[in-house]
Amino acid sequence: VSDANYGISDVSLARYNTDGSLDTSFDTDGKLTTSFGTGTDYATAIAIQADGKIVAAGHVYDANYGISDFALASYNTDGSLDPSFDTDGKLTTSIGANTDIAYAMALQSNGKIVAAGSSYNGADYDFALVRY
Repeated sequence: VSDANYGISDVSLARYNTDGSLDTSFDTDGKLTTSFGTGTDYATAIAIQADGKIVAAGHVYDANYGISDFALASYNTDGSLDPSFDTDGKLTTSIGANTDIAYAMALQSNGKIVAAGSSYNGADYDFALVRY
């Protein structure tokens, strides 16, 4: 979701019923947005954990510094942020001094989360992998 006045975006999720209607048991209207701060936030991957919790991965961009970091958010089945995940349901991870972007995510059988993407080293992009 982008704010036309400021040009920033937040992570957005929607959950649908099997008939295509929005599931109003998810954040009361079937859709939600999550802000990680004052910059632009993106979700590029999503997974459902065995307990039904939802994990979204992507990146947050800080326009003040021109860099981005890996970002993950965990939601309860009703769409509320899961406070058992990094105390507020969301976290960011800086891999290098420049741009870090998570593009994919997998859940391991032991419940750990693996996020994969890229990290800019100043000259080109390196593969980046983080396990939570």
